[in-house]
Amino acid sequence: MALISHNASPGYSSVRSFVFKRGLRVYPIYWMYTLLVLIAYFVYPDGVNSSYVASPSVIKSFLLLPDISNPLLSVGWTLIYEVYFYCLMALLLFFKIETRNIFLMILFVFLIFYNFFLYISTDPINPFEKYYLGPLVCEFILGYWLFFQRVKFSSLINLIIMASSFLFVLSTSYWVDIDSNFKRLFLFGLPSALFVYSFLSFCEGRRKFRVIALLGDISFSTYLSHIFVLNVIGLGFVFFKIEGISGSVLCLFLSIFTVYAWSFISYFFIEKKVMLFVRK
Repeated sequence: MALISHNASPGYSSVRSFVFKRGLRVYPIYWMYTLLVLIAYFVYPDGVNSSYVASPSVIKSFLLLPDISNPLLSVGWTLIYEVYFYCLMALLLFFKIETRNIFLMILFVFLIFYNFFLYISTDPINPFEKYYLGPLVCEFILGYWLFFQRVKFSSLINLIIMASSFLFVLSTSYWVDIDSNFKRLFLFGLPSALFVYSFLSFCEGRRKFRVIALLGDISFSTYLSHIFVLNVIGLGFVFFKIEGISGSVLCLFLSIFTVYAWSFISYFFIEKKVMLFVRK
């Protein structure tokens, strides 16, 4: 968001272009995968989102609006945050970049204090409070700030920071009970931001990582489709009764390969085609 907006001139033209491009990037391919979930739900209701306490709203699921449960496509819960941040950025594009950054700084501080005193759980009663006033919005702001990084560390310090932050997050996920998104922000969000900051500093001036760039391009398709792929593989292993350690190892590598293979197909032959069609 920082990359595509920092040179944008304040005004309606920038807002319109931003909203159109973001909507085109997110909604068409998301609707396609959500529609697959909806079809599966009509065919076999008990096999779709069986862990949900309440049935999600179809309209809110397609529009990515806060609801009492996750959307039909379960991974869409993070996209609700994303769309919310898009809306914030769209409004901020009416102002100069200095004003945008000051507002986001004030919002960041406000959300920290708001959640510190109220300590909102990971599943509050009010879904709008969860998404629009939740501390996870701070992680988007941290990501936005990473674009404006200025301090560069030495390669050794960058490697130490990356290793320590990675190990911290890994160990925290095993030993700490994450009972609120506020706690998650400090135990996962900040160390992750530090990892990315050091990674960017470490990679600056070095050769381009084309494989990582490709994984970034197809990442949205990966995120939306991996549940479908993993379910198919899981059903296959159950059907053929492939078990044991060897079966688990085979399942792991087959899952990774298949998820990325389908992501490649989804991005180049579906996602990009859909975007080109909608633009016409």
